[in-house]
Amino acid sequence: SSAVNTRNDLTEIEKEVCLSTGKFEDFISEFLNRTFQMIDTLSTEMSDAVVVISKTNVEDHVTELALTSMMFGIVQQCSNKIFQMVREKITNFLAGSFFTPKVGKLVTGLVRAILKGRPEETLKYLLPQTCER
Repeated sequence: SSAVNTRNDLTEIEKEVCLSTGKFEDFISEFLNRTFQMIDTLSTEMSDAVVVISKTNVEDHVTELALTSMMFGIVQQCSNKIFQMVREKITNFLAGSFFTPKVGKLVTGLVRAILKGRPEETLKYLLPQTCER
């Protein structure tokens, strides 16, 4: 964070923490980009499949739970600036997209995580957009 530049009363450990968390927003942005890439890839694999098995396997369920849990943990503890970036990236990814049932659960998990982590802020942001469509 920028506290290392604005405060002169930080201990060495606090300075180290500030410097190491300064890149957290970039890390979260890249995490989301890779998550969206994974969802796109899984969606393509599903649509290209000749035989589709509707039964959700254990791996899919574990992936969904892990993704939802990680995103909830991030949203619950991050700064407002990072939360706004996460919310906007997820919303932009969702806009105008159609998802197969398999990846739809992953996408639902992302939305569930931001709603559960910061319900009021997320609803104030998403509800007007949802009503417009």
